[in-house]
Amino acid sequence: MAAALRPPSEARLEFLGPVGGPRLVVATDGSQATAILPAERRYDLTRATPDAMHHLLGLPLDGARLIALLSGVPLCPLPAAAGAPSTPATDLRWDASCAAGDIRFSGVVGAAGEPLREAVLSDAVSGAILAKVEYGDRFALPGGGWPRYIRMTLPSADVTITLTALEAPLAARLPDDLFAPSIPESFERSAIFGRPEDPALFGAADSGGQ
Repeated sequence: MAAALRPPSEARLEFLGPVGGPRLVVATDGSQATAILPAERRYDLTRATPDAMHHLLGLPLDGARLIALLSGVPLCPLPAAAGAPSTPATDLRWDASCAAGDIRFSGVVGAAGEPLREAVLSDAVSGAILAKVEYGDRFALPGGGWPRYIRMTLPSADVTITLTALEAPLAARLPDDLFAPSIPESFERSAIFGRPEDPALFGAADSGGQ
């Protein structure tokens, strides 16, 4: 997977196959979301809402939530230090949660101000766990770190997705059309985003789940 992120809400993901170009492109400029299946010459457009992205990513993430998840920061501000450590003080482990709209986010940090180590996303109404995320060590970058390793488990799909960074993020000026790509005239529009209850494309069984 290749990712281009421009906070607060612009993102582009390209899911690559073993050979050739991307199998699936998902892009959002914060207001519109675009999905492209290049090999099938199909595309789809919709409003950039969490529900719209659910079928593609398996999680109700808009651009801002997606950037937060991939960069390893809380989806919403955690209470300061979360009160007291949940394990003995020598472990320096705090667990706190906050609501981000329809999602409840729980995060574990080593100590107040340290990077996120673990995260749990759950449905704010039912309490059902949507994803469990573990973050590995981080690249040292100006203004903060970036996770070298992300392991995400989607319980409802019985899928575990592992992302290992091949290189540190590169700061660059990104063109606007990266996040709102133009569609070739030969491509046909069809339903790609699907419905929230449809099986997610990301991490599907035929992709190996990894």
